[in-house]
Amino acid sequence: MQEKSLIIIQGPTGVGKSSIAEALAEHYNGEIISADSRQVYRHLNIGTAKPDETILKEVKYHLINIVSPVDEYNAGDFCRDALAAMEDIRQRGKTPIIVGGTGFYISALLNGLAAIPPISDAARKQVAELFEKGTPETIYGFLKQVDPDAAAGIERNDLHRQQRALEVFTETGTPISAFWKTDQESFEYNYVNILLMRDRAKLYERINKRVDNMLAAGLIDEIRNLLANGFAESDPGMNTVGYREFYPWLKGEISLESAIDKMKQHSRNYAKRQITWYKKQEFHLTLDINSLSLSNVKEKIDQYVKKVLEI
Repeated sequence: MQEKSLIIIQGPTGVGKSSIAEALAEHYNGEIISADSRQVYRHLNIGTAKPDETILKEVKYHLINIVSPVDEYNAGDFCRDALAAMEDIRQRGKTPIIVGGTGFYISALLNGLAAIPPISDAARKQVAELFEKGTPETIYGFLKQVDPDAAAGIERNDLHRQQRALEVFTETGTPISAFWKTDQESFEYNYVNILLMRDRAKLYERINKRVDNMLAAGLIDEIRNLLANGFAESDPGMNTVGYREFYPWLKGEISLESAIDKMKQHSRNYAKRQITWYKKQEFHLTLDINSLSLSNVKEKIDQYVKKVLEI
């Protein structure tokens, strides 16, 4: 393989990225860099579908469990951490493999992340007033109007990232997604960027089943423990799909069945937004893996990687 080679596996939540990336890591003597905006948070394990301890003993993962749920983590942080991990992996003679569904993190890594001007107090105040007067629906709707690309990559209830995007737009008049697309310097790695997709109905079935499996694995106890240990519903890591749906139930405001239904619905909605994002991106190889076995997918990827990265 060329000296600076990189394999990237992208796809919507629940499509089956992790198992394929883990198989590729074994095949290419590689290590995995997670490009998942939720798996960076410590203690959030079941609800973010992190690899379990058995897998972590077999495959080396980077950029999981690296920040507290109370901390913000953004695309710039990911670029810095991913580049450091890639160099570390390469220096040890292994192949870095990025896998994840946070598409704008990977886009920022490949295309550069322009420096965003400082946000003035006036802009922050203007956006704060919008959040005070508006509802989550109207705020997200406004973001979709001024920056549809950013909205496609931000969860509907992720108020922290919505606020950041609107502050940038208010300050500069330029969508934050335009800054994400601005080249800063050439990307030094030779890479193949692969998208995995499934039929929408089958993908949604997998997502619903995964939620059931998370509940069986103890998701509710995990949420209770997080809250008991002082983490708040509004913390950046805690305000995410798989966790926030259960806060109203824990307060006695809705039924458990309703909370579970909301988690499934929000997970499907997130996958839909990811698919919308991917339709606007370019990939070297797109695989519809509905009818393909793991070995078939690995074989097709291997053929392409050998061709492009000159193994």
